[in-house]
Amino acid sequence: MYTAVVKEVTTAGAYGASPTGFTFSASPFHRRRKEIAVPHQIIRGNVSKEGDRVAGQNFKVLHMSNGKYALLFNQEFPETPTVTATIMGDYNRVDNVHVESVTTEQAVLVTGDYYGALSDRPFGFIAVG
Repeated sequence: MYTAVVKEVTTAGAYGASPTGFTFSASPFHRRRKEIAVPHQIIRGNVSKEGDRVAGQNFKVLHMSNGKYALLFNQEFPETPTVTATIMGDYNRVDNVHVESVTTEQAVLVTGDYYGALSDRPFGFIAVG
């Protein structure tokens, strides 16, 4: 679990100085952010076209059917994660992987061939939330 912290920043208006000592000569503006701790869970991995986990941890793979895979997260995300994926290996550049659906517990990805038909392909992914 990672934590990102946003610190409070205040900047003054025209010809004013910020707490860091920089002087601004633009039109007046005021920006303020409060310090908040934001927990992040990151799961990443590589999956073979047969549906085997090749790299990464904290997830299981279910090869549902030709070109369709479910990634089951060992620990549920606190909110729906963002999932991104890419085809791995020496395949045509138009072969593809799409994130079909995502919940806090799993993501379903589909892979396709040159013509857009479902076809098994190895892929890598990152889930962040």
